[in-house]
Amino acid sequence: MPIMSSPGGRFARLALGNGASTAVSFGAAAIMAHALSSGQFVLLNVLLTLTATVAVAGGGIDSAAVRLAAVGHMTQGLSRAARTGRFAVCGLVLLAVPVVISSATGAHATPWLAVLASAAMGVGVTGLFLSLVEPQANQDFIRFTTRQLYFYGALFLASFTAILTHNVDVVVTCLAVASLTGLALLPRVNSYPPGNANGFRRLAAALLLSTVLYAVFERIDVLLVSSLASPSDAAVFAAAVRYAGGLGLVTGAFVAFATPIVSRASSAVELRHAVRHLMGPLALVLLATVAAALIAPFAVPILFGSSYGPAVGLAQIYVVQYPILAIYIVFVLAFPQLGSLRWQLEVTLVILTVEVAVLAVNARNVHVAVWGSPLGHLAGLLYVCVRARTMLRR
Repeated sequence: MPIMSSPGGRFARLALGNGASTAVSFGAAAIMAHALSSGQFVLLNVLLTLTATVAVAGGGIDSAAVRLAAVGHMTQGLSRAARTGRFAVCGLVLLAVPVVISSATGAHATPWLAVLASAAMGVGVTGLFLSLVEPQANQDFIRFTTRQLYFYGALFLASFTAILTHNVDVVVTCLAVASLTGLALLPRVNSYPPGNANGFRRLAAALLLSTVLYAVFERIDVLLVSSLASPSDAAVFAAAVRYAGGLGLVTGAFVAFATPIVSRASSAVELRHAVRHLMGPLALVLLATVAAALIAPFAVPILFGSSYGPAVGLAQIYVVQYPILAIYIVFVLAFPQLGSLRWQLEVTLVILTVEVAVLAVNARNVHVAVWGSPLGHLAGLLYVCVRARTMLRR
């Protein structure tokens, strides 16, 4: 029996749902870019980047929780360990907030207010992602999408305060309050059987360090450029990253689509069958990348304003990393050995080393810094290809 039917259609629905969330995020960024100064926009981008870092760093816990729910047929609730682990990761990331905020705020906002806002946004996005475990495991893409729209829609409404007040402190406060709506989505805690809970802890521990390191190299360029480059250059870089981030949600849809399918494969034959079914969605990721690059000259000025025209070329370079990441995910799913902690750490360190090396050349120059993340992802994919080839020869 096929593991699933109409994979392209299901993935398309999930990608369109994430596309709606992307449109809301773009709308909020566009409003703030038009209504605030470049320095204020950089600060708000730093807040959003820290919030995204909390989301990415806890991805290993999410994957373990989804696998536990999918394999154990847990259709409702959330394990206590998943909730505790997610909030612990949130706290770990937030420890770095005061340092990052102090280097990015300057005279653009009250530092203590920005720090409190980061904490609120981190807690809110943690609640959101914990609420997505159950619908992702059950492939309930409608609830998966509506919960994201509920959270990002609140941020979108908060962004209108930028037009009404042009006061960055007011905008920061409203974003913080809106983010706390994510706590309303928290599912109830379910007592899973001890064997399943122990399996979750082992898998989450294996994935956690890898995802934390991934969160570091995924965001380090944004944080360094925001701290070292001039306000105008940092704002242009922030606009490019915001634009390219739309493809990050497409890649996230690919991961959300693939994880429960592969988790249910009980044999090598079913695993190969599942991976073959991922080729169609992977092609859609590639097409989305090409489309994003082609429309960037028109979309970026419309979204962020004509003064952000230099962000077009940066955005076209930055989007390249997302299909590379999707291809890497297919390799990991096709070769389960690559999903072990050892291989994940090796690949993550390869990517981080290349990205840091590029940023070390001149992080103040956005035209240099923009290559760090794409080249890092490419180096990681090449490393995985070499490892996969070695495994096939054994």
